[in-house]
Amino acid sequence: MGKSTLCRILQREIDPNFADLRPFKKEDDMYVAAYNSWVQAYDNISRITSEDADVLCRISTGSGYAKRALRTDANQFQMRACRPILLNGIPDDLAERSDLADRCIVQELPTLEETRDEEDFWEAFEKARPRILGALFTGVAGALAGYKEIDLSGYGRVRMPVFARWAEAGCRALGFEEGEFLAAFGVNQGRAMRIAFARDFVARAVAALMEQKPEGWRGNTKPLLAALERALMKSGQGDLMSEKGWPKNDTWLGRQLRRSAPVLRKVCKIEIEFGVDLRADGEGDKDGMTIRKLPGE
Repeated sequence: MGKSTLCRILQREIDPNFADLRPFKKEDDMYVAAYNSWVQAYDNISRITSEDADVLCRISTGSGYAKRALRTDANQFQMRACRPILLNGIPDDLAERSDLADRCIVQELPTLEETRDEEDFWEAFEKARPRILGALFTGVAGALAGYKEIDLSGYGRVRMPVFARWAEAGCRALGFEEGEFLAAFGVNQGRAMRIAFARDFVARAVAALMEQKPEGWRGNTKPLLAALERALMKSGQGDLMSEKGWPKNDTWLGRQLRRSAPVLRKVCKIEIEFGVDLRADGEGDKDGMTIRKLPGE
């Protein structure tokens, strides 16, 4: 079974919208698609831009969208969407942005050893369909009945906690062991964030700096940019500074650090605290920061 077929099966079973697989388009089209169907399934993706990643993040966790109504001067059309999204593509680093990776379950399917005729496949699927739907309904009923009893303490900072509680309760209803989904979810998120870390040049620079300065770092973005560049040169990763995503000045570094903070926390156990007043110690101004390894790591 190919990835496209899997997406089509999942989409068809819970959403009668006949445009089951679609390409990426602009933000307007993505919100309209979310407004008119329960599941978004995007096929054969080669790359997700930063702008597309922002839209996917907003739709996956819920967001409103408004624009001027057609043929009017002041009227506005508004919509709100919170939808699950299926992304199918060849690269395993599609979710290279940490905020998108943190919302994803990454599933790498094995290479097909043999293929089946599509007509034969769908005939077999129709025979199995009642059992598949029955299992899905059992899971949903179990989630509705038990999700409030799921305790996430002990699993660290869980992204999308409502989803995690629902999925854990549904899996228990299907016969999984207690905590089995939450453990697998944590491992999968960790893998997704490691992929994001590999594509985040600032995060890699901060990790290199902490390897060389285990006591931590305090200061502002301007001296930090110089310190990161020295750390990359010392660690043999100086080529990262010529990459397109490398910040050219301290202003851009400050913006990127806030995006890199979640992936650094999850992958490297490095904490960045922003808005630290460093004037008393003469190490910076009121908008300073501290970077440190988390205790016990």
